[in-house]
Amino acid sequence: MTEVRGRSTTLPPMLPVARQAPIAMYEQVKQRIRQWIAADRLKAGDRLPAARQLCEWLGVSHQTIAKALDDLEHDGVIYRVQGKGTFVRGAQLETAFTDLLGFTESMRRQGAVPSSRLLSWRLLPAAARWNSIFGDPPSHKACYIELTRLRRIDGEPVVLNVSVIPEGLGRQMLGRGLEDKSYYDLFAELTGTPVTREDHSISLVFVSREQGKLLNVKPGSAHFCVEGVTYVGEGVPVEWSHSVFRADRFRFSIRSYKLLPQQRRSMP
Repeated sequence: MTEVRGRSTTLPPMLPVARQAPIAMYEQVKQRIRQWIAADRLKAGDRLPAARQLCEWLGVSHQTIAKALDDLEHDGVIYRVQGKGTFVRGAQLETAFTDLLGFTESMRRQGAVPSSRLLSWRLLPAAARWNSIFGDPPSHKACYIELTRLRRIDGEPVVLNVSVIPEGLGRQMLGRGLEDKSYYDLFAELTGTPVTREDHSISLVFVSREQGKLLNVKPGSAHFCVEGVTYVGEGVPVEWSHSVFRADRFRFSIRSYKLLPQQRRSMP
């Protein structure tokens, strides 16, 4: 019996791998770990036994275990957290561009546990770029607040988000505390109107060393970049955002449809 993520989990019999088999030993180790996951002996978020323990149980070298774990990590089956261990990764999560649910609610509906941590905030001086996004004249002397946060799913870092918000609204949000808060809920609460529209674009980005460290991915690896503007009420912009989503943890869906003539006539 081995302790996994704070619970006692009985793993299958630890029979050594077959040294004379035509399949390489590290491939057998990979198969063994996949079998444990498929049989629900190890679940999403569970910590794998230490490499030394796996070596003893399976009768292989540390190099063989390391090769097997490297391959499983590359395949998206497991992930590593420095100083904590190796964990089973859950299924990919879906983000639909046609749903105005917000990240927090969308993840909860998929059975995941979202959380977030505010990394930093700063005041941005007036600039024509931000004035244009938020519908102000180019010469308007408005200031804005930039918020940077790290979002997690089941404790695993998955999204690095930067938001720019008008100063008045941003200071109100900071006053409410932003740890594990839904921005959508705060926008609705503080403006008195719900989020009614999002304009987003998606592209690929190669993460920097700092971004890779925060997201626990390799620097230079490719991930999703989602950038856009969020509106409340009758088209009032309240947020510009730039988010890096881990490509191994997310997929994006778009639902398209065509209105029939009778449907168009019934629209306001």
